[in-house]
Amino acid sequence: MLSVAAGWLALDAGRTADARSLYTEALASARQGDDPGLEAHAFACLSQLAHATGRPREAVGTAQVAQRAAAQLGSPRWLALLAMREARGWALQGDRALTEAAMVRAFDLYAKGPRDADPDWLEFFVPGELAGLESLCRADLHQYDRAGAGAEQAVMLFAGGHARNRALYTADIALHHAHRARPSSTERTKAHMRKDGLVPCPGTAEAHSAVGTTGAPASCVGRGALALSCPA
Repeated sequence: MLSVAAGWLALDAGRTADARSLYTEALASARQGDDPGLEAHAFACLSQLAHATGRPREAVGTAQVAQRAAAQLGSPRWLALLAMREARGWALQGDRALTEAAMVRAFDLYAKGPRDADPDWLEFFVPGELAGLESLCRADLHQYDRAGAGAEQAVMLFAGGHARNRALYTADIALHHAHRARPSSTERTKAHMRKDGLVPCPGTAEAHSAVGTTGAPASCVGRGALALSCPA
């Protein structure tokens, strides 16, 4: 576990080569000592490192090996975290279907609740972290609206605890919103004018015709909030 902890510090410092060396050392120790828990942990760390360094296929592969190693440990939430590691690898490859499948598996496993077999270090994996990890997958898929909403949910669920991760997801909210597609200046102008009733909504001519023949108001006629109900 010391090599894993040192690897985390190296990764935080941006020393990815050192992190890889330390995680590999932890993996060798796990296999020599026949320790499936440490083996799964080392592979999980290698998966996260692969994602951070732009190697999504390796991220998926190491996460899957980690899940096989952890399958015998009796900790559904440990498996849920590993499924989310796999999901991030798929998301970075742009594979929405496999990302969704891995995330669904992660949420199903997490819902099984804590177990005595959960490792002590897994205490960080609270509902807020699960929501935050989903938001990162959404961002990798360029679903920035959903990513922003997920990061906001994560911050809310963390409440006053887990200050470091809460701060990270708070920063992510701004990043996700910055990446959202913005309407052009012309589209923004038209939207404001429509909201103020200064330009007709799409289909207004047809609406006027309907009013003239049936006497019934159409959804596009009017100002303010009513104008927002116009069909796109």
